[in-house]
Amino acid sequence: MSAPPSDEELELRFEISRLVEEVREKKYKRVALQLPDEIMPVAPFLYSALAKRSKQAGVDGVMFFVLGDTQHGACCVDVIAADHYAPDCLVHFGHACLTPTADTTLPVLFVFDKKRLGEGVHERLVESVCSAREKESGSLEGRHLLVLGDTDMQMCIPRMASDLKSRATPAFSRVFVAMAQGSFEGVVPEEEGKEASGTIRVGGRELFEVVPSSVSHSSASAHGTGEASAAQSGAPRTDAPSITLRRVPPPCPDSEGKNEIPESSNVDVVFLGSQSSPLLSRFLLEYSSSVKQVLLLSASPGDFSSSSSSPPSSSSDTADGVEVEKCDRLATSLVMKRYRHVEACKGAGTIGIVSTAVNLRHSAKLQRALELLCKRKGKIPISIVVGKVNPAKLENFSEPDVFCLLACPEESLLDTKEFRRPVVSPFEILLALEVFEWEARVFFDFGFLLLATERELERLPEEADEEEDTGEGTGGETAAESGQKEKDKKALVPVDATGRQIAVKDRKFLDSLVDYRSRLYQGVSPVEGTEAVDAIQEGRHGVASAYNTDAEVQQ
Repeated sequence: MSAPPSDEELELRFEISRLVEEVREKKYKRVALQLPDEIMPVAPFLYSALAKRSKQAGVDGVMFFVLGDTQHGACCVDVIAADHYAPDCLVHFGHACLTPTADTTLPVLFVFDKKRLGEGVHERLVESVCSAREKESGSLEGRHLLVLGDTDMQMCIPRMASDLKSRATPAFSRVFVAMAQGSFEGVVPEEEGKEASGTIRVGGRELFEVVPSSVSHSSASAHGTGEASAAQSGAPRTDAPSITLRRVPPPCPDSEGKNEIPESSNVDVVFLGSQSSPLLSRFLLEYSSSVKQVLLLSASPGDFSSSSSSPPSSSSDTADGVEVEKCDRLATSLVMKRYRHVEACKGAGTIGIVSTAVNLRHSAKLQRALELLCKRKGKIPISIVVGKVNPAKLENFSEPDVFCLLACPEESLLDTKEFRRPVVSPFEILLALEVFEWEARVFFDFGFLLLATERELERLPEEADEEEDTGEGTGGETAAESGQKEKDKKALVPVDATGRQIAVKDRKFLDSLVDYRSRLYQGVSPVEGTEAVDAIQEGRHGVASAYNTDAEVQQ
């Protein structure tokens, strides 16, 4: 067993002082801690450190408790599990997908893992990007830059963007960063919606533009541009305190939640992380066809320091492990894989709508809208609610031809090799149902998908799922065909041994009943009305050791 972490290590990794200070200021009494499985062994030490620091800070009566398990992916905020214990706030540790949850006033604090590139590694990555830019044959005028990465690389993003902005030749016209927020989100849902409508979110992260350093805070405020320092504007804390960030509003007020990057066709994207990052896969599926190019900047584990105060490792002075790689082939592979799923959905007769994260925003509404749309398009929807998805769970449901997974974007990108039937995203179902046209992109925002689904439902007549074919290509239907159709609509189906029947209006529904009735297991045989009921008799009473009918008791 490894040695327990020291107080200094716990402070650097979990920001103990900041957590306790937030609890003291907001006067929280019950604090839920959500940890991923890989951090769970440290939970007792984390709890002890929080309790000790709270006592030192004079914060009394605070209860910290750890959620033993999550309902779905560890990257999602599990508000439902926390609500069982009525907490005043929830602290989420580790990697986060930053998917908005359903309307809730529960404040959430994110504590991300932290990595920082060594000085030598940072310089080599910047030089590699600049060198690759100089070797490009096309025109570089008017090109923009977007820097983003996983939550553990958040501290490296602003400095990387600033250095590339100042050193690239020719210079980028505009430089953007997509940053994850790391503060309490104790806002009313209506206010949160208003804030989100005025910003662009890329991969769940808010989009900022790096403002030239010559623009001071006072002049920015005087000109009404809304620019401010990272600390003043509520932007995340970074390793580059002199950088000024400005939120990027949507290109038009009616953007419908599509979150398009401004002038995306001229944007070069630099991603800090690994090729296996779920965020990279999500970004490539959503934006690779609209941006100019995507460069993956990765380094070996020895080139990182685990905290912002740790010195760079010795391996950071070597060139080993530093890579700058174009993601064209990876993007093409991901997009074509999702397109194969769309083709599978087109031939599916029964669609299983699997909901794993019922606390995601718009999840419940989107599920109901998908069910109704499937019916009107001639499909049979089956709603399924599970926790963490695996092949064994889905194999319990033999009827669906495909499964539509309602989960966060990172959990939706499953490796489906072990699944016997396709597991697709809601967007791919909507593509198969002709709500969207294929543009080599996959969208994950539930709000955007819900809006498109509702518009399609408004366009379709409500009785579309009950209409029958009218002899297409034969000039109509004959009287015999019409009579047979009426018989099918009025068909009677026996449902139990007593001969009771139900009227079936649609032949498709009749066929589905026949499939169920052909199963070997028919359930408990109904015996109601086939056996006589005995007269009601008074039973025994008393305790087990002395019923009123026992001989000893009667004596």
